[in-house]
Amino acid sequence: DVVLICVPTPVEGLTQDLRPLYDALKLVGPSQVAIIKSTLSPGTTDACQAIFPDIRIVCSPEFLSRDTADQDVESPILTLIGLPQGMEAEVARKTAHEFLTVMRHIPGQTFTMSATEAEIVKMAHNASGVINTLVYNVLFDLTNRAKGAWVRVQEALQHDPYLASQYSTVVHRGGRGAGGPCFVKDFETFRRAVGDHPSADFLLQAVLYNND
Repeated sequence: DVVLICVPTPVEGLTQDLRPLYDALKLVGPSQVAIIKSTLSPGTTDACQAIFPDIRIVCSPEFLSRDTADQDVESPILTLIGLPQGMEAEVARKTAHEFLTVMRHIPGQTFTMSATEAEIVKMAHNASGVINTLVYNVLFDLTNRAKGAWVRVQEALQHDPYLASQYSTVVHRGGRGAGGPCFVKDFETFRRAVGDHPSADFLLQAVLYNND
């Protein structure tokens, strides 16, 4: 009755390559619920719902890190129930109920919202991770130039509740900067979604330049 879809959504040219997602959605039976855990550009779930009107689609992106994936699945930081635009209220309630029934681990931080809003939350999560990673890399270089010890700076920063200090381990997997299978791809998706926003474009281009 409920299908979890976890497929890659790589960036190809100017857009995400959604062929793996479409191939998976074709396998979902009529009236079943398809929960998409993949990271999507804003508006993608609504577009999928229009292409596959016989199934009910939910956008519920996964929040996990490669190094702590098992732990993150067992204890998710939050759960999103993103429903497509135009879904009738009764259908939405039924779909949300089935979603909650099938998920093993539901934290207190569960939010029901539009699918587009859920897509933006996940985009914000990964874009923020990239930017914070780059800020800590710059601080690391500044500390070295000032002949300070990053280990002491990092320890203090990790006790500041206003900072995303989980990104403060600058040398990671033998390299530096934002990497891995998600951050670079999803930041590029974010940059393209923002488009020529006058305040954001220069900032995001600078982040990519710095990361390279």
